[in-house]
Amino acid sequence: MHTELLWDRIDVELPAELRSGRVQPLTVIDIDDFELLLGLASEGRHLPDVLGQKARGPYLRLGLGRFMHEELRLPVPLMQRPPALEERWEALGREMTRVLFPDQVEPREDG
Repeated sequence: MHTELLWDRIDVELPAELRSGRVQPLTVIDIDDFELLLGLASEGRHLPDVLGQKARGPYLRLGLGRFMHEELRLPVPLMQRPPALEERWEALGREMTRVLFPDQVEPREDG
């Protein structure tokens, strides 16, 4: 995802107001990176500090996952999804199975 072509285009299109010293450098993320950031926040990390650390070093134009593994020393695979999101994901999977495959679902003990 992070290519020279992408960053060349960002450099051309980024407004001057977003290049000032008052604005942190741009960080490009996808939904997986967003979930990783949510996981870090749920662990109590201060996201502006994490993103600032990424932006100040050699990882500015590299992927968030690489930064988290190499700089923050988080183990691979990176699975920092917050517990609340994980619970909702599991509940969604159970509900989808119940609706799409009603004959394959075990009856609930609670009702």
